[in-house]
Amino acid sequence: MEIRILGPVEVERDGRVIAPGSRRERAVLATLALSAGRAVSIDTLVDALWGDTPPPSAARTVRSHVSRLRRVVGRELLTAERGGYRLDVDPDVVDAVRLERAVTGARSALDHGEASRARVAAGRAVALWRGEPLTDLADSDSRRGRLVRLEELLVTARELRLEAELALGHHEAAVADLEVEVADQPLREPLWALLMLALYRSGRQADALRAYARLRSRLGDELGIEPSPELAHLERAILCQDPQLDPDPPPPPSNLPAPVSSFVGRIDEIDHAVALTSTHRLVTLLGPGGVGKSRLAIEVAARVRRSSPDGVWWIDLASVDAPEAVPARAVDALGVTPSPGSTPEQALVDVVRSRRMVLVVDNCEHVRGAAARLIDRLLVAGAGLSVIATSRVALGLEGECHLDVAPLQTPPPDTPAATAAGYDAVALLSARLADRSAPIPSTDLDLAAEVCRMVDGLPLAIELVAAHAAPLGLAAVRDRLDRRLDLLTGTSPVAEARHASIRAALDGSYELLDPGARLVFDRLSVIPGNFDLAAAVAVGTGDQVGADEVPAHLSELVESSMVVAGPGRDGQRRFRLLETLRDYGLEHLVARGEDDPARRRHADHFRVLAGAVGTGLHQLARHGSASRTVRDEAHNLDAALRWSLERDDPARTLELVDAVGELWYRRGQLQDLVELVDSLLERGTDLPPARRGWATLRIVWPLFLGGDQERALARVDEARELLETSGDRAGVAAALHARAHMITLATGDIDEALRGYRAAVELSRTAGAELDGATALAEAAQALALADRPEATLLGMTVPEMLDAAERALVTAGDDQGLAHVALSRWLLAAALDDPAAVRHAADDCLAHARAADSRIFEQMGVLGHGVADLLAGELEPAALHVLGAARLALDDGNLLQLGPALQCLAGIAGAHDDAVDAARLWGAATRLAPAWPLIARTVHGRFVAPACAALGDRLDDEIEAGRAMDPAAALDLARRVLR
Repeated sequence: MEIRILGPVEVERDGRVIAPGSRRERAVLATLALSAGRAVSIDTLVDALWGDTPPPSAARTVRSHVSRLRRVVGRELLTAERGGYRLDVDPDVVDAVRLERAVTGARSALDHGEASRARVAAGRAVALWRGEPLTDLADSDSRRGRLVRLEELLVTARELRLEAELALGHHEAAVADLEVEVADQPLREPLWALLMLALYRSGRQADALRAYARLRSRLGDELGIEPSPELAHLERAILCQDPQLDPDPPPPPSNLPAPVSSFVGRIDEIDHAVALTSTHRLVTLLGPGGVGKSRLAIEVAARVRRSSPDGVWWIDLASVDAPEAVPARAVDALGVTPSPGSTPEQALVDVVRSRRMVLVVDNCEHVRGAAARLIDRLLVAGAGLSVIATSRVALGLEGECHLDVAPLQTPPPDTPAATAAGYDAVALLSARLADRSAPIPSTDLDLAAEVCRMVDGLPLAIELVAAHAAPLGLAAVRDRLDRRLDLLTGTSPVAEARHASIRAALDGSYELLDPGARLVFDRLSVIPGNFDLAAAVAVGTGDQVGADEVPAHLSELVESSMVVAGPGRDGQRRFRLLETLRDYGLEHLVARGEDDPARRRHADHFRVLAGAVGTGLHQLARHGSASRTVRDEAHNLDAALRWSLERDDPARTLELVDAVGELWYRRGQLQDLVELVDSLLERGTDLPPARRGWATLRIVWPLFLGGDQERALARVDEARELLETSGDRAGVAAALHARAHMITLATGDIDEALRGYRAAVELSRTAGAELDGATALAEAAQALALADRPEATLLGMTVPEMLDAAERALVTAGDDQGLAHVALSRWLLAAALDDPAAVRHAADDCLAHARAADSRIFEQMGVLGHGVADLLAGELEPAALHVLGAARLALDDGNLLQLGPALQCLAGIAGAHDDAVDAARLWGAATRLAPAWPLIARTVHGRFVAPACAALGDRLDDEIEAGRAMDPAAALDLARRVLR
């Protein structure tokens, strides 16, 4: 179907041209067509029919016109929307849309030096104009604005066509057309510039200068202005016969395809590929189907065309289905006629032997052997020949340079919308939606970024998303992308089969694989994110594929661009499947009934890995390389745990919990961890006491930090009893110092806590658990700092000596989380000594170690340390920013205990601003969550809160109780308002 509004309004359907019966029906259709695929309000349609003077029955009359139009365009294509109507067609069926796209294509072609393509595109645009458009619409500002825009597109198209003629050297022929154009548009300076240039290049220098004089006189008479500086510069250049005005030599011959849409992004890739072609005679662009290899090859070839005197020639092998037909296709592409008795291959050899030219051989993968043999022979025969090839698999030739074509870059989550718009994937989606007259509003850029991530930045997928999003909207497409292989199909009747859908593009790559490689690919699809070779072997091994075969199959998958390889830790490679390819592989795996066995192998592999890096509560956390392994494999451990929870027994699942639990604890997933372990303990009633004890110990701190202190103390006692029963002295020591630290933080009873720390350190030493002993020492030092007793000793050591001893052991172990704990204790000690600079230095150390350990719990305390340092130094504004940030982190994690001291500091800042009521309420809210330890009482309450609250007199207790009644989120909101 075609809808034509650039002249009399008409519709062509099934070979028949139909004109709507009345002027107002034509006006409605034209207005809907200008917004094809988008809803148009009834108010807009009323304006198109009557302008500023609509009758009372206007809306009802519009509905009747729409009803009649449905018989013209098809009932299913003209749909009612809330408050309006939508013409549900591809914008490309509207001639006005095609006009704009043709103008854009012509301009892009000229920018890339492709004058022939520009002339065709501009001529196509001009041919769409059949007469004055929009004559059926009522005279209004809206109609006039639309008409001016369409007329500007027409004039621009004519201008671009003439510019292309000059670029092609047709100067004399263009003069007559340009004289007509300047007569029609006498004030349009770009047309006068083209006329002057055409006259000069035709040997008519004097006429070119007279043309400038004519324009100057007209501008002066009508507007009282001079020609632009650009035109004045052109006049001087003509006077001087500047050699730069001479026409460029005609470009070398080429049969490169003329893209119908603009090229977006990949600036660095184009520059890199062009540089490679200058140093390598064979450059192969490699990548999966739909990644944009062919389009990139066109752009690269256009760039190198000027340096190839005998031209750039495109040889498309996509439709070649027999290897022996490859030379014949190349002969056709170059327009070569073999001499009698000569083979096509020999004819090509004769052509390239004495020429400097570039061949672009596209889609080599399915006839890889034949393409490689031909390319190799031609390169040997012609020293001036270079080849750019595209393939999903390398050709395997000597001297071949590989350039991996990656998906377009997508913005990471949480990227600001303005920044996201600059990423190539989002820019492509924006451009294609704009082509369809459905530009992305700035408020939807986050949504556009999300959609681009969901399709892995694959250009073909983004093009298909745009085709669906133009009529449906981005949100509707996003909500359907869980079925992306079914959704991402094309709407064009002329698209190549291999580009008609994502599934078709992937089918082409999949069918080229060895059967064993297909099996491995499908099995690897159960792995989320990236993985190493060991995981690939564990998951890929099974029926028909032995463990020793998997590495070779994985290599084939990487070479075929079905699996992406990248650097990993310690020189090891990491691998991953794009999410779209994972969906594709899972389809095959489920169809064969192999998904559950593959997931079991995945879970078993990572269960063994979890056991290897540490099974005790602190062994994992205290070993640097183990901690890094857990972070590297976080996505795999999470996935293995989810499967194990559903399908495996509790004892085996607990082996994963040690690794995943530590990870969740550091991330701040406190409640998730408690629920996970509790559910396993309920199911695993036959677990050995030691395993139950360590598992129970795993959740005492998540419970405590989450505000359930009574339950946490009961569970730590339960864990100690289980560990004592099993004779695990290291476990008993861990339980003892955990309980001691809970007493410190919950009640402030330092003397009772110190007895527990002492017992824990001594037992750790006899049990050979030095790292647990180091942790107990660091926590004891922290307790003494909170008690405002920096001069005290324990086990014959001062507080600094305790921290030094703990730090030595933790540095040896490479334990960043433990070192963050030591740094926290150091900044508390510095606060007790009233040394803001030392607090800030230790807080920096705390942050650095916390981030290295990926520990949000200690990151929060590092941020709080900076706030305390600012507060002690009297720098209230930065103090507020730091403390609010720390409070937000704690609240987000449900870490209510650590929210307490942050709120205490916020109360101090409010007090420093003499805001007595809010200082009292924040203090009340804070002390509901955490005790006012002596250090806090002296440095924050005594110095800042108490002086401000003294003015409240008898009201003080009431305001504190009002604060204690607030929930944590409300208290934080109060702090924000106070400190704004």
